[in-house]
Amino acid sequence: MLGSESSYMCTYTRSLYSALKIICTFLYIFHFMGL
Repeated sequence: MLGSESSYMCTYTRSLYSALKIICTFLYIFHFMGL
């Protein structure tokens, strides 16, 4: 139970981190274009 839960959290954190990375990249591009 604990193993599968920690595995789920690991996957969730990784997908959340990748989503944040994509958002930051878009924000950086928009900021660069704005300048």
